[in-house]
This record gives sequence, structure tokens and C-alpha cells, in this order.
Amino acid sequence: MDIYFTKRVKYLVAYVIGIFLIAVSLQGCKTLEDFQGTVANTTGQVTTQLENAITRLSGESADWQATLKELEQQLVLDGKDIISNDVSRLVQQIPASVGVEAKCGADFVRMRVKQDLENLLAKVTKKPIQEPAPYFCNPIPPVATIGTDRSMQYYGFNLKETNMKVFLEHDGGQEPLGRAVAYPTEYLMTVNLTDPIFCGKENRRIIINHDGQTKSFHIIRKICPGPVPQPAREVEKLHSVTPHVESCGACGFSVEPEIGGDCAPGYERSRFMVTKLGGDGWCSADGEYNGKQLGWADPGNPNNCRVRVHFGGGWFHKLICQITIYEIGKEKPVPPTPDCGCW
Repeated sequence: MDIYFTKRVKYLVAYVIGIFLIAVSLQGCKTLEDFQGTVANTTGQVTTQLENAITRLSGESADWQATLKELEQQLVLDGKDIISNDVSRLVQQIPASVGVEAKCGADFVRMRVKQDLENLLAKVTKKPIQEPAPYFCNPIPPVATIGTDRSMQYYGFNLKETNMKVFLEHDGGQEPLGRAVAYPTEYLMTVNLTDPIFCGKENRRIIINHDGQTKSFHIIRKICPGPVPQPAREVEKLHSVTPHVESCGACGFSVEPEIGGDCAPGYERSRFMVTKLGGDGWCSADGEYNGKQLGWADPGNPNNCRVRVHFGGGWFHKLICQITIYEIGKEKPVPPTPDCGCW
């Protein structure tokens, strides 16, 4: 638009000078001051018309279509067809951004048109044109979650790599996003959330910087799945192994002690074994002896893992036996923690 506009201005100046020279040669009464006044008056009228349009577009309820149409008609009627052509091209470019309006709200196109007219006014008044600031609507999604959302889409206008810097900020510092950012059009910027740069960082934010002004967008960490509960399984384990020695010198022995103790929490008695390891005499947990029932000491209580055992021997006997007791219960295996991947 700059080259085209410059050429048109040159043509306008040449045209006005030509008219001036013809008028001077025919009438001989027009002066250079008159010509300069005519040019200044023309520029002033264009400036006023542009300023009026910009002022109207500053209102939130302004109709940008009606404003542009009226401006174009005024410029044509006043003979400023060069500037009106710039406005016409602006009108033709609007449809490219109207599709974004649905994602950005009703004021999106109005603000874009206002900014373009401000740039046109700067050209007419020969003032420096500032690099247009990027304008962002709400991103899609508004808040992204790693592992769930694959990308963030930022709609707006003036979205160019040359006029802003995009960073990832986190607890470990700040780093440029680089290849994770793409600009399909000047109305759309995308951020690839599957890029490894996002993985394994806490308190992440996307930071967009333009001329010292920043915008930030939070990213939520992935909620990693917890261990999958495993069904309880029945497990038998050793309760106790007790060596027992009986002897009496010049006398015999016949005793029925209780060997073992309470079962572990959540477990019940399972089985036992009485094994003679050596010596003279005998050991047993079967049947009844000396009026006492051998075997489980408390038959009605499955949580009692004590065993009543009979040990017997004659004079000068020494008896060595071992009592092994087992208990059984249900245990829940510790499940493995699933791999969370990029979080």
C-alpha cells in the first residue's frame, strides 16, 4: 500500500501543478501563494475527514461499514479520489478479517478499521507510522491443559513474528518458544502444546511481548493418572518358628505349653507343624493329653495362632522339637505408578 499511495500522491501533485500553470498562463492573476493554499486546503480537508471517521470508530457501537462508506463517498465528491481509492482497498480487505469476528466479538473489525485509518492519516500528514501493535482476542481454548489440548489458537490482527516475541515462562525461568509458534495468517497465531519444551515444568505461562507490553496465558499441568487399585489376594505367610527344648535330669517330663501368639492384623491361623529335631521322648499336637485338648489353643478364635503341644520324656531324657505356625490373610499388592508422559 505504501508504494501505491506514494505514486498516487505524486500524480496528484503533478496534476495540481499542471492545473496551476495552466491557470496562471490563462489568467495571469494566480500566485504561488494561491497554489500553496489550495494544496494545504486539500490536505486539511482529507485530514479532517479521516479524523472524523476515526473519532466515530472510537465509539463501541460505531457501524464500521457505514463509516467507511460515508468516508469513501465524501472523498470522491470532494475530488480526493486518490485517498478514496486507499479507502476502497481497505473495504475490499475487510472480508478477510470478518471470519475472525465470530471468534473475537463484534468490535474486532471496528478496531481493525480504526487502526488502518490511523495509519492512512499518518501518511497524509507525513507523520511516522508506528509498527502496528498486535491485537488478541480470547485464545481457544481460554486455558490449555498439557496432555489434553494439542494447541492454542490466538485470533486477532497484526499477528506477525516481526512485531512480537513469544516466550514460555515457568518456575525455572523464561525461554523463547521458537518452533512451537506458527503464524498461518496475520489474523491467527498458533502454539503447539505437544512440543517437548512444555514438558515437565511447573507454573507455565505463555508470555507475548510487544514494545514492552505483555500478555500472559496460563497453562495447566496434566493430571497424571494414579496407580490402578489391584484386587486383594489371599496370601499365606509364616507366623512363627519356635524351637522348644524339654529335659528333666533324674525325672521324667510331661507338659502341654502353648506355643505362638496372636495372628497378625487381618490374618487368621492357617496350619501348623510339630517336628522332632532330636533327643529322646516325643512331641505332638494331636488329640488330647492330661485332660487338655492339643492343637489350636483357642479353637473358637481364628485370630489366635497359639498351638498347644505335648512334650513327654523319661528319666534323663532331653527332647528338642520345632513348632512352625502359618497364618493366612488378604493382601492388596502395591500397584505400579503409570507413566505420565509429558505433563
